[in-house]
Amino acid sequence: TDYARIQYMKRHNKRSAERRLLLTFHGRAPQIHEAYGECAVRGEVMKLSQTRSLQDGVDIGGFVGDYLERKGDSHFCLVPAGTSPWTNHLYESFYAGCIPVILSDEYELAFMNDLPWENFSIKWPESRICDNEDCSSSALYDYLLSLVEEPQKL
Repeated sequence: TDYARIQYMKRHNKRSAERRLLLTFHGRAPQIHEAYGECAVRGEVMKLSQTRSLQDGVDIGGFVGDYLERKGDSHFCLVPAGTSPWTNHLYESFYAGCIPVILSDEYELAFMNDLPWENFSIKWPESRICDNEDCSSSALYDYLLSLVEEPQKL
């Protein structure tokens, strides 16, 4: 992420009380890009958008022109594995001010012994995004919603 992009994200980083979205992710997924056909976790993330909408605070889909603004308007930024376990979405979430939700069982967090990742991120198992086939039930969604509704949990 370059300097100009970082500054842009910082300008759109809203205070928590002003954020309208619960969670956001926009990027490549199996349904959108053939190179991501084996990225099951991104497919599961896309299922969330089929059962929940903007009214539920869920903002998920393919690329959009105002994604950085959406990140700054969201409490949580989903960080699913891509074609490799890491993704730029993690680093962008810091500048956008949203809490990264790391959805990669393989990703090894940098400086694990030096940084208290559990204080500023959530690592969620890939297998627990959707509780059933159509994702009408999601422990991830319910958990994130409870954190916003009861901020003392954060």
